[in-house]
Amino acid sequence: MNRKQFLVLAAALAFLVAAGAWVMVSQRSAWRSADARIGQRLVAELTIGEVAEIVIREPGAALTLKKAAEGWRVGQPEEPPANVERIGNLLLKLQEIKIVQTEAVPESLRAALQLREPKEAQEPGVGTVLELKDGGGKVLARLLLGKKLLKEGTGAAGGTPAGRYVLTGADQATAAIVSDPLLQVDAKPDAWIMREQAPAESAKPEANKS
Repeated sequence: MNRKQFLVLAAALAFLVAAGAWVMVSQRSAWRSADARIGQRLVAELTIGEVAEIVIREPGAALTLKKAAEGWRVGQPEEPPANVERIGNLLLKLQEIKIVQTEAVPESLRAALQLREPKEAQEPGVGTVLELKDGGGKVLARLLLGKKLLKEGTGAAGGTPAGRYVLTGADQATAAIVSDPLLQVDAKPDAWIMREQAPAESAKPEANKS
């Protein structure tokens, strides 16, 4: 090997080493950026009082909960009143729930993690969209809820839901994992309609005095 060939080989080797180092630094930076979300709130800076509309979309189903002067309604103002306690519990949970883990989600994994956008027709691998809006229709938060994580169990179902994959914000390449399955997010209207409470039993008449 002459001097010229040696210099070319050395330059090529130096280039490969530099390129490998750059890839490692880039991957580490991306990991740290995603990992920095751990411990942070899933919905940052959510003010419950600003929420005036909740939209839930699932495969082949959609539901809108709207806040009016007379209270929350399942749909338009003329529709049945909504269960305010259920809505309040959901909003409180969304305000407090934190990210416990993050995971890169390439397009090839979207269906397996049920993180594809729901369409009108039912398709495999789709999730549930949850949108919170203010009174003017501005979107305060948008979540795509994906596959539930199951806690090992011995039941027929194979485990109890204990967490969930979620896509939130502008970062659609990294899923957040939360330690709550968010089972309240349901597009079925019956789950949100306020049921009339049964009237209390009237007091039994006193026995006739002798």
